Amino acid sequence: MKALQPDYPTLDQVVLKSFDLHALGVSREGSSAPVRILMEFSTKDGSLNWEMAGVSRNSTKAGLRALIDGLHWYLTITNVPNKN
Repeated sequence: MKALQPDYPTLDQVVLKSFDLHALGVSREGSSAPVRILMEFSTKDGSLNWEMAGVSRNSTKAGLRALIDGLHWYLTITNVPNKN
């Protein structure tokens, strides 16, 4: 998150509390089964807690989706303007 700090300094308050990977439908699809990544976040002071999930056949994409959605949610809920 250091790369985002100059534009979004409030992200230094976000903590990734847990990260879980679950394979979905392995019995039907084997190693090509989709995975679900569940990430639990909080603020350093514990005032906010939230979870985000990402699903993809690629675990990296699923994790990235959950991470981006989790950070975006925090920026949205704390009314940080979009830099795009």
